[in-house]
Amino acid sequence: MDIELTAAEARYMNNCVVPHKAYTYNWGLTEGLQHLTGEQALVYARNRSIGDDFERTARQRRVMNQVVEKAKNLPLSDLYEMLNLLLPYLVTDMSNSEIIRCAVECAPLLKDLQVVSQRIPINGSYSHVGINGMRVLLPNLEENHQFLVDTIGITTEEEETE
Repeated sequence: MDIELTAAEARYMNNCVVPHKAYTYNWGLTEGLQHLTGEQALVYARNRSIGDDFERTARQRRVMNQVVEKAKNLPLSDLYEMLNLLLPYLVTDMSNSEIIRCAVECAPLLKDLQVVSQRIPINGSYSHVGINGMRVLLPNLEENHQFLVDTIGITTEEEETE
């Protein structure tokens, strides 16, 4: 997967200590567009050392968008194989056969899929507050609700009857 790294991200990834082992990755990554392996993409997405939580989740969205883009061009047989590899890691009330049936039905839609990546709370729609000694974000629920309605058209039953 191709990801645009900042100098700080490249430095972090090159000096990241491997969990439960006594060495660092030292991948030789540099600032700019880099082709990352799966392990490198995971380190990139999990990085909590650079920026705030919004930046970390933005990195996670970049990785997920790359995964979706790659999946859009896979043949159905490869998608089926990938799904079978992922199923043991999913916890849901759907059976594996239900998940596979949904995936087969949705597969033709993948090529035209347009991913819209957003985050809640939206910029300027929250405040930092202290609750029980912790610093947390308090979102403005009305602003964020309206953002969801405007973005994806979700409304509540009460709004539909008005």
